[in-house]
Amino acid sequence: MKPLRVGTAGGRSVEPRHSAGDGAASFRVAVLLGCLVAFVDGFDVQLLPMLVPVLANLWDVQPGAFSAPMAATLVGYAVGGVGLAPLGDRIGRRPVLAASMALTATSMGIAALVEGTPPLAVARLVTGIGVGAALVTALAIVADAAPAGRRAMAVTIALSAFTVGAAASGAATSLLLRQMAASGLFLIGAAAAGVTAAAALATLPRPAPKHASEPVATVGPGALLSGAWSRVTLPLWSLYLLISFLMFFVTSWWPTILVAQGYDPAKAARFAALVPLGSLAGGFVAARLLDRGAFRSAFLGSLALAAAALAAFTSTRTGGGGAATILAIGFAIGGAQFAVSAAALILYPSAMRAAGAGWAGGIARIGSICAPLVGSYALRHLGPGGVVYGLLVPIALATLPALALAREAARLRATGR
Repeated sequence: MKPLRVGTAGGRSVEPRHSAGDGAASFRVAVLLGCLVAFVDGFDVQLLPMLVPVLANLWDVQPGAFSAPMAATLVGYAVGGVGLAPLGDRIGRRPVLAASMALTATSMGIAALVEGTPPLAVARLVTGIGVGAALVTALAIVADAAPAGRRAMAVTIALSAFTVGAAASGAATSLLLRQMAASGLFLIGAAAAGVTAAAALATLPRPAPKHASEPVATVGPGALLSGAWSRVTLPLWSLYLLISFLMFFVTSWWPTILVAQGYDPAKAARFAALVPLGSLAGGFVAARLLDRGAFRSAFLGSLALAAAALAAFTSTRTGGGGAATILAIGFAIGGAQFAVSAAALILYPSAMRAAGAGWAGGIARIGSICAPLVGSYALRHLGPGGVVYGLLVPIALATLPALALAREAARLRATGR
């Protein structure tokens, strides 16, 4: 993969170039690095919720006290994606990715040593910053290296490792918690992040030296919201926020909704596990559509299926019909989540890819932060059936930016941009 250089020369944009000879090798390296970072992300996201009961008992605090560390992680993701990841467009992806993963390894190591929720919240904030910056940067590397007709699929393959990391976190907690202290599991995550940082330094080329005739441009929200790019950025941010709200709502509250709908807790847990399984399948289907330029089919198809599956769910209870609708909900909403994540990386040119994806992901975090809070309020006042029907509102709202983004994607495709 050629070193990334962003800037201007003679009044025109300077983009990274990829020669035919190094494309295949750099593509494999990029996808592997993307998978490693997404694995660390999934492992980290799942780890603290799994450890809350253990740490609450160990530190003699209520489980609710861990809301601050959990919220700090989400805030860190947004800060890392918005504040650090865009540096990759300026100084190169390699140093940003390596530094972000090193920061993640260090903060997870510190989390293993602290005692009490306030210092844990600080450590989790730093971990979120590192992971948030690293994931955006790694996926930008994948999109840079992938052929134009395979970018969405390449990004989706890398992102799918998130699910593997989350499953590994649960398995490690279940298998190893009796053999080691909870701090040992944080150290496993720190080791994985450290290995990823070393892999980035070992496999990615150094950024090319900068020349006075090629000044480096800084891409910020002003550039993303100015001129023609505003027609990409505004619907992308709106769609990403709404779909992230839907996805985090489902993952946060679906087991509770299932129990309220008549499922026993064990069966509810098994059925809730169908959501990420359906998400993976939906992600690969949506990626295939995006690579073919069928943005309208990818987004509107996912939203229509989500609405139909949610409506069908309210008329089913236990049994195969319930399992099928839950799988369809995961397929639709998860597929849309994968699709909008890929769109944030493939619609912008390489010179503003990390900034575009970083800011889109940061805005989307608003939806993910609000989803558990809105869900708690809605369950108290609407009941599970009302909540499920209520999810049709953000789905309907999402169709408007989906249409606008699909129209702009078609225009960019037609002009060869």
